[in-house]
Amino acid sequence: MNKLVVFVPEYVNLDDIDKCLCDRLTEFIQVDSKTFEVETELRECNGFIVLEQNRFLVYEQEADGPMAFHYQSRNQVMLHMRYSKISTIRYNDRSNLRQKDGLWIVNELPVLYFVFKSDADCLKLNNGTEDNTIVEYYETEDEEEFSKFASIAKSKRACVPHFFVVNRGNVYRVVDTNDTSINYSFSNSLKYKIISDLATGTATIQTFIDEEKHLHERRPKTQRLPNFQLRDYLGNPVPENETFSLEIINECRENEVGSAYAADNGSDEEDGMDFLSYFDYHSDETPHIFGCNSYPYIFGFRVVDGITYLTYESKYLCASGDDGYEIKVVPAIPPKNLRIQVHYAEDGSIMLTMWGGNVYADCDWVKCAYGAIGFDSSEYILRWGSPMKLRLRKIQK
Repeated sequence: MNKLVVFVPEYVNLDDIDKCLCDRLTEFIQVDSKTFEVETELRECNGFIVLEQNRFLVYEQEADGPMAFHYQSRNQVMLHMRYSKISTIRYNDRSNLRQKDGLWIVNELPVLYFVFKSDADCLKLNNGTEDNTIVEYYETEDEEEFSKFASIAKSKRACVPHFFVVNRGNVYRVVDTNDTSINYSFSNSLKYKIISDLATGTATIQTFIDEEKHLHERRPKTQRLPNFQLRDYLGNPVPENETFSLEIINECRENEVGSAYAADNGSDEEDGMDFLSYFDYHSDETPHIFGCNSYPYIFGFRVVDGITYLTYESKYLCASGDDGYEIKVVPAIPPKNLRIQVHYAEDGSIMLTMWGGNVYADCDWVKCAYGAIGFDSSEYILRWGSPMKLRLRKIQK
């Protein structure tokens, strides 16, 4: 990737300007303001930045003069310049840049990151979480003192005031600027939601600390029940030779009960629920279960050595591997680590888990008529994902 060019006049001190991630791929060139010629440089370069005391200017070929920006926007502007003309922002209603006091400025304050210098490459450019940021680098573990970091954060001219981020490789910690004893550590996979929610004020650090204490309640580890009996959505026992459909419940869908769509998808007014789709069977090159709006497939079950196995025709449903990415259909009884366990929710609906664990099946809707079903064990899904609920309905003969 080509480096951005930033010209620094003699009256500008780089130490007075907040650093940003894009600086690692930027060439800073000291110039004499009296002899510097914009037109000459534009013939050599498609675009560049010139720093000034209280703003910076973006020059681009064929642009109608420079655009002046507030310094708190610098990382996002420099990032944008790598992929397209910054001047198009003027005409982009979706941009989060607006004019204020004659300067273009990002609507939100940047988040301050304290980054262990040798781990800086862990932060990826063009990552939504790091787009609007400023950074401070530290080089030794002894320097990682939250109280010192908090003092630096309070001295900044423009950054989110109530928290900062400390980064060590793929481990992150958010720290309350005013009370550094309130802090929370998390992995890279949770970064986007946690930092975004804190920056927008939709959550506090204490929110995530408290949430951690109740994770086991939200997704309890399932226990094998003695004398387990499969039941339909009305609570009636299902005989072993009975066939049934499995309907995927979507209680949030905004369609009216009783509509033509609802009728086609198995909704009943007395149920008080909407159903988006069915458990379905894809039988091409990689046979697996998915969510679909087509006519429901017929499933059943078989009890072997006291264990209930869901079946399709004469085959068994099981996880595709230890990670359970898909639900497959196989001819033989699956091994214990690939078994699917049926768990009843309080409302009588069915949830599926990997055997004896808390990894629940979920449905990721790729588009309205198709959803990928599997057991996602990622930290993000385990914390915030909603387990897929199914309703078992007997097939009328």
